Amino acid sequence: MPRAAYPIPSVLSVGCGLDTRPWRLDLPSTLRWIEVDFADVLDYKDRHLSGETPHCRRERLTVDLNDPAQRRVMYEEAGPAPALMITEGVLMYLPAATVEALAAESSNHCGIAHWISDITTTAFTKAIGAGGDTMRPIRQVQASDAPKGEQILDVLGRHGWTTAARRSYITDIAFALDRVRRTMGGNAPRPLPLSPDDPTGLHRFARG
Repeated sequence: MPRAAYPIPSVLSVGCGLDTRPWRLDLPSTLRWIEVDFADVLDYKDRHLSGETPHCRRERLTVDLNDPAQRRVMYEEAGPAPALMITEGVLMYLPAATVEALAAESSNHCGIAHWISDITTTAFTKAIGAGGDTMRPIRQVQASDAPKGEQILDVLGRHGWTTAARRSYITDIAFALDRVRRTMGGNAPRPLPLSPDDPTGLHRFARG
């Protein structure tokens, strides 16, 4: 998002893990980048980045997303001004009720105006063969009722979030396959049997 087009004072990076964008990207020094995760994850990253300086005002916040009281603290930190929330690689692990709450609360209790998240549909998962043993490590830490990508889209839509921009994983894979064909000839993998209209990809949602 260009700075002039979508000026935001704060980013709420939820389930940030080992993301290093505050250190890598050319960000405004006044930008608040609030990293949200479990304490042990944030502590581990802090130890390994202790000699580095972030380009913006990086802050950290320990939150269990399944706890309503802790989510309220997160929204209070985001504040009333227009903010960006990032939940890459997070929603697919959460209970359905928590995803529903995030969609509802983030549009009603704070200034979050933009939301970036990845969406992976059931059809895409099957097409790339990500089943069986490949998915076992994910299923072991997923909530038993974790919603599928298409269900997440439905939840966000019900609470007024619409896709304002999208980068399609299917289109990206097709681009990579074209390059592979030029080097491998007939041994190149086949295109995915999916339409580019499949919503799998990285979405920027906005309030409807």
